[in-house]
Amino acid sequence: MNGSMSVSNQIAGQVAGIVLAAGASTRFGQPKQLLDWGGVPLLAHVADGALAAGLAPVIVVLGSGAEAARTALRERSVQTAMNWRWEEGLSTSVQVGLPRCHRTPRRLF
Repeated sequence: MNGSMSVSNQIAGQVAGIVLAAGASTRFGQPKQLLDWGGVPLLAHVADGALAAGLAPVIVVLGSGAEAARTALRERSVQTAMNWRWEEGLSTSVQVGLPRCHRTPRRLF
């Protein structure tokens, strides 16, 4: 690893990120994606972390409460994808997110 290059610069364009944020959080009782953490929705923190790590593209799969989640992501350079089958389980969100890695990254996170 080159000491003059940050890790995020080294992985830029080589690792895509898919954030699964489609669930309704029924057992939790409120949407976890929108949970306030230091004045910022949790989903925004996750997106910020993925972007800061140099993941590209960052795809956020939405489902239940999609409009509120999109609002939480405003002004962030992420792609959103809608999982209309979110009630069928987590794997349906993976199925929605994977094809949106439009260029083939070396890795997926």
